[in-house]
Amino acid sequence: MSLQPFYYAFLLPVAVILLVNVVIYVLVVIHICRRGGSSSAMSVRAGRRHQAVAGRRGVGIRASFACCVVLGLSWLFAFLALGDARVVFQYLFTLTTSVQGLLIFLVFTARDANVLSVLRRLTRRVTRSGSSTSRSSSDRSSSVATVSSDTARIRSTV
Repeated sequence: MSLQPFYYAFLLPVAVILLVNVVIYVLVVIHICRRGGSSSAMSVRAGRRHQAVAGRRGVGIRASFACCVVLGLSWLFAFLALGDARVVFQYLFTLTTSVQGLLIFLVFTARDANVLSVLRRLTRRVTRSGSSTSRSSSDRSSSVATVSSDTARIRSTV
């Protein structure tokens, strides 16, 4: 049986989709780079604002690159699953697809400063509460209220 129908039925549409995704990615990065104020601002306040815009621009570019790697790498492996190396690329596709959620969590949530500060406070409370076994119910309810307010603050920033 010939593999030519397989190439036309599967690989050609996948190649077109990958090409369109790369074009859209490049357009998004160009848009992120062009967004923001002008760099010829004279005042100190405008200079700080420009630095903040440049910082957000860098974060946006890093985030788009991370999404491109996390979401696009698996489909590149699927596209390369041909011939003798088919099994290797199928395993790589399965591995990268199965860890996408974890990688998105690590890149976009676990590295967030607000999330890290709340986790530090929670671990301090847990270690303190583990050392003092006789806590009153009012201490426990205040801890729950603080954790709830921290959670609400994180949700409001997202």
